[in-house]
Amino acid sequence: MIRTPRLARVLVRWFATAARDLPWRRTRNPYAVWIAEVMLQQTTVAAVVPHYTRWMRELPTLGALATASPERVYRLWEGLGYYRRADNLLRAAWIIAARPDELFPRRFAERLALPGLESDAAPWRQMLRRAIRRGFLKSSIALVFLAGGFFVVEALLRAPRYCWR
Repeated sequence: MIRTPRLARVLVRWFATAARDLPWRRTRNPYAVWIAEVMLQQTTVAAVVPHYTRWMRELPTLGALATASPERVYRLWEGLGYYRRADNLLRAAWIIAARPDELFPRRFAERLALPGLESDAAPWRQMLRRAIRRGFLKSSIALVFLAGGFFVVEALLRAPRYCWR
C-alpha cells in the first residue's frame, strides 16, 4: 500500500528530474499561467510554446488583454484552433478588469462564473458529487484546476487509505 505522503514525495521527486523546461513554468505570474493553461486545452505543448511566447510578448498583462481588440486576440490565437477559448479569455479579461481590484476572483464560485471556466468545471463537480454521495469518496479530495499557483487548491484533505491499495 502506498501512503499519501510517500506517493507525494515520489511524484515530486519524479517531476524534479523529468519535467520539461517550459516558459510558463519559469513564472509565478497568475496571468501567464492562465494563458498557458487555456492554450494547452486540446492543443499539444509543441504547438503552444511559440504561440505562448508571442502572446506574452504582445499581451504581457491582463490589462493589455482586456484592452486588445478581438481581431488582435484572434490573430495571436491563429493556429491553436477552438477559437471559443480566445473569446472566453477576452471576455473573462473584461470582467476581471472591471473589478475594483482588477484581480482574479479568490472565491471559487466567482471563478466558475468567468467565461470558459464554468463549463470546464461542471463535469468535475458532477462527478465528485456522485462519488461522495455513493461513498466512494468522503470529503477527501484534492482538486487543483490549474497548476502554477493561478488557481488555489480548493480542498486538500487526506485521502482515505483504501484509495491507495
